[in-house]
This record gives sequence, structure tokens and C-alpha cells, in this order.
Amino acid sequence: MFKAFPKNLKTTEIKKWADLQAQTLSPFSQGDRYAYLSKTGLHAWYTPTHLSGIPETAAQSPLPDGRHNIISEAFVYRQQWQNGGLTDCIATPISHTSNNQSESESAEIQISSPWAIERKLDKELKKPKSWLIIVLFLFLCGLCWVGAGYLIVEIQRYQVDDENKQLTQELGEKLAQQTQLRDQQMALSVLHTWQQEQGFFPESFGIIAAVLNEQGIWQTNQVTWQNKSLELEFVSSDVDITALIGNLEKINTLTQVNIRPHNAENTWILEAQIK
Repeated sequence: MFKAFPKNLKTTEIKKWADLQAQTLSPFSQGDRYAYLSKTGLHAWYTPTHLSGIPETAAQSPLPDGRHNIISEAFVYRQQWQNGGLTDCIATPISHTSNNQSESESAEIQISSPWAIERKLDKELKKPKSWLIIVLFLFLCGLCWVGAGYLIVEIQRYQVDDENKQLTQELGEKLAQQTQLRDQQMALSVLHTWQQEQGFFPESFGIIAAVLNEQGIWQTNQVTWQNKSLELEFVSSDVDITALIGNLEKINTLTQVNIRPHNAENTWILEAQIK
């Protein structure tokens, strides 16, 4: 039996309407029934006795719209199909029909793809609880995906930081070595510049002292050295000033040699510029 949905029936009222129709349409005061909701209405099968399993015509494969005669092991069915659903079916025991008539007018029933069996998955998907579980599952999947992404980013950030620390340490050692080398080069450069600009005090003093030794005994009171200029205050009673000046002027590294007496007895001040 088939009954189409009313035009003004709301989606939320379909189940209640179908349950009510399945009860009121039964031609038997007692018995059993099987009901299926398609996209067009309610399809119901009724039996005066207990129904074991699914009706044969509910388990058959769908047929094109129109009238069809289908034969099974026990019945010949005259069916009317519309919009992909069985809307009318008259079952005749095969024993009440002639063999020639049943074979010539009927096709064997096919049950490879049942048309009126609601899958368990479809039933579960209609429940609000199932959708809640699906949404929760998707939310957990998204949360796991975000968590995994965050974990990967943190691992990569840790690796980058560790590599940066290693590079910084290696670079720091190289920079320290370069700084030390630069300081040493600067010190050598300053020393070389000082030597060029200031001259060598020990060498210059040694040259003058060697000439004074030739004059006899002498004693140093004070030595001043600045900007390649040497000033020597010494004491000697044996010095020959003329000979000393002459000998010092012969030295190529000395220039502007000058000597003058000091206020103290036998004390002289010698001045010389180093080239």
C-alpha cells in the first residue's frame, strides 16, 4: 500500500504522520507490518500473521515507472511503479496461474539492489545524536590537525633556534679571533708607526753615550726624550766640548746637535734631534 505525503506536511512532522498512517491503514485488526519512507510518501506492507524478515517486493530491485509483472518462487506480482517507488502491488499465488501465462507475461524478480530497505547508516544519520557525534568527531579532527601543526611549528622553531645558537657560537669564536688578530695587527702598526715617528730611544741614547765615552768619565743626571728629540744632562770634568760637538755632527742619524753649560759645576746639557 502507498500513500503520498500531504502537500503542507512539514519535515519535522513526517515521522509522526508515517507512524499514524502505518497504523490506521492496516486492513487487519491484528498482524504485522513493514513500512518504508521514500521521497514521495509511505510504502507499507501488511500481513495478518507475524512478518518474518523483509517483504519480497521491498527487497527487489527497482523497476522503471509503469506496470510490470514479476514472478517469484511463490507469487506473481502485478506492480505499478512511479517516481522510482512501488505504488501498487497485487500478489497472486503462482499455483493459481497457468505456467504458460506466468512465464510469458512475467519477469523473474531481482533482489541484487533492494529499493525499500533503509540502511542502518541512513537510520543513524537521521538521529540528532549521530550528527552531534559527527560534528564532535570533525571538531576533534580539526583540533588534532591544529595541534599537530602547532607541534610541527614548535619543533621547527626549536631546530631553527638551536641552529642559530650553534651558528652564533661558531660566529662568535670567529669574530673573537678576528678581533684579536685585528688588535694584534693594530698594535704592530702602532709600534711600527711609533718607530718611524719617534725613533728608538735606546739606539739614539746609545749612539750619544758611545761618543761621550770617548771623552772620558761622565755621569748622567737626567734624560728627556720626546718627538725624536733627546735632551741629556750629564756631569763631566774631562769633556772637550768642541770635539764632542764635532763627533756628534758626523753621525748621520743626528741633527741640530747643541750643548750648553748648566748652572751646576762641570754640568752640561746636550740636545740632539734624531732623523
